[in-house]
Amino acid sequence: MEKTLSYLSPDELTCKFDLDNLIYEKTFSSYHQVRQIAFSAKYQGTHVTISNMNINNSLQLSDSQLRYIITKEMTIRPREISLVLFDCNSIYSYTYINFMLSHYLKKLKLFTNRFNFQLNIYGDNLIGTELLLNAIFQHFICCDCTVNWFAINYKTVKQYNEFEKSLFSEKGYKNPSIENLKLSLFNSSKLRVYFAYFKNHNCHLCHNLKTLDLSYNNIDDEFLARLYFPPLIQDLDLSNNNIYTLSDSFNISNLNNLKKLDLSNNNLIKISISLGMSSKLEVLVLSGNNLHNCNFLHKPLFQNLVNLNLSRNLISNLANLPLSLKILDLSGNFLSSFFNEQTMNVFPESLVQLNLAWCKIGIDDRLNSIGSKPTLKLENLPRLKSLILTGNRYHNFYSELLQVWE
Repeated sequence: MEKTLSYLSPDELTCKFDLDNLIYEKTFSSYHQVRQIAFSAKYQGTHVTISNMNINNSLQLSDSQLRYIITKEMTIRPREISLVLFDCNSIYSYTYINFMLSHYLKKLKLFTNRFNFQLNIYGDNLIGTELLLNAIFQHFICCDCTVNWFAINYKTVKQYNEFEKSLFSEKGYKNPSIENLKLSLFNSSKLRVYFAYFKNHNCHLCHNLKTLDLSYNNIDDEFLARLYFPPLIQDLDLSNNNIYTLSDSFNISNLNNLKKLDLSNNNLIKISISLGMSSKLEVLVLSGNNLHNCNFLHKPLFQNLVNLNLSRNLISNLANLPLSLKILDLSGNFLSSFFNEQTMNVFPESLVQLNLAWCKIGIDDRLNSIGSKPTLKLENLPRLKSLILTGNRYHNFYSELLQVWE
């Protein structure tokens, strides 16, 4: 029967077996047992949410349903469980999550060992910040649970009912620890409080942190210089902040495992990291900044890049592209006078994807007229499978613009 029921969606199971009323019925029959099986099937392999508020478009497990499952000694097998706490300023919220974890966490761990946690903060004052975080982590440590994503979000009143499913990744895990941490507080002073907590308390759950998302925190150059990042970080997201320069004050020297760095949508005008260290950095996202060149790419830190996104900058010439590059996005730059016989070999042979969309290729900016015929020697790019030229112009044609030299 379980296999047959697995072909039905959660909504279909709820409707066909009247599961919303199941927990309130006191009579028991053979059909009642079938409905309990359907109830368990509803959550099989799903992403279940437990929260102190109703969340639209999510498969949510209410307090009453949770008590029913435990009382009836039923078992469900969700893929993962996300605990989402709204209005952390309220003493009610603190009481709710403390009660939930102390009474139900051990039982929930029998269902899955995959947990996500999200705190949503409204306003400037969080009741007992350290007390709340300590209580949460202590429960998870005692139950030997792994937290896949732990997120702290600052939200306005208008965002009160929003729920960001994208916070929760599908990655697996092995050790009892937080592997992914997101702090989006829209204010660097707020960020300092929580970031200091994770650093100063040497949180046991954070020793294996792999992903750190600090986007949307208004981080500037001065604040960035004071940030010390956990050494095992592989993915660091600093996008959508207020960073102007990236220099040796950026504490990246201890990040020997860093594979992806996202600095998109800042105000970067200069990158002057002089560290002589080689790195494992493979993905660098610099889109939406104010960079005029990419001369910084000759540094050892960038020599193993596989994926480089420089779209929507002010770049007018290219140099020092890493020989390991496979994916390069230059869309939305100013390369109108770049392509000629002297520069056509700048791209590494390893390139598989090249995006040159909206780069004003074929346009002479000085006269706002058609420039000299642009040249790209494709025979030197034997692995190239994708070349995007959308939005360029040569003799008023808006498609394939670059001459192929045989």
